[in-house]
Amino acid sequence: MNEPSVGEANKLLRVLTGERMKYTVRIHRVDGSILEFQSDKGVSLHWCPEARSLWIQTSDYPTSPICRYEDHMVILAEENPKP
Repeated sequence: MNEPSVGEANKLLRVLTGERMKYTVRIHRVDGSILEFQSDKGVSLHWCPEARSLWIQTSDYPTSPICRYEDHMVILAEENPKP
């Protein structure tokens, strides 16, 4: 039996609490882990000159990027259904 994922637990929690932002973003990392979060403004890639690499960022959380983009990452952004 597979262990429950954090992404599935987050989906259930959103249903139970009734909280929903406009988009659900899932980042499938190269190591097989999945990072999931919600955003009202979507997600984008920004070049960081200090680190000389691309970073995944959303304007909902302007103080820090989500994570560094790595080759072969898959970023999925899905619009949540309206209540």
